[in-house]
Amino acid sequence: MSDPVELSSPTGELVLDFDRPEQPIDLYSPVGAGVLTVEFPKAQPLALGLQQIFKGDKGEKGDGATNDSFYQHAQAVPEAVWTVTHNLGKFPSVAVVDSAGSHVEGDIEYLDINTVRLSFAGGFSGIAYLN
Repeated sequence: MSDPVELSSPTGELVLDFDRPEQPIDLYSPVGAGVLTVEFPKAQPLALGLQQIFKGDKGEKGDGATNDSFYQHAQAVPEAVWTVTHNLGKFPSVAVVDSAGSHVEGDIEYLDINTVRLSFAGGFSGIAYLN
């Protein structure tokens, strides 16, 4: 692979003409540069891969703490509304899976810092993960 070449134009538009369509092309754009549009006027099969790379200063090393509290609630009886007392002393994030392991979306209502009510379209059993 060749080294990247920086190209620019006053209009912000870059037009490339390719005689060899099998030649890979790498396009790089500065962060926040906007939208990259690639048009191929001749109808040919196209393999296009996009990758976004972020570069910046390295942050400070964390303390490696693993003491964040979490709670796992098993709902054995199928219900459309689950009331979960987690006693975490915070308003935790919530993820729910059904008994088949599929992610389920629902409404989350924080009753207080230790209790959450989860409401779903229909009754099912599963697990709520709170942290």
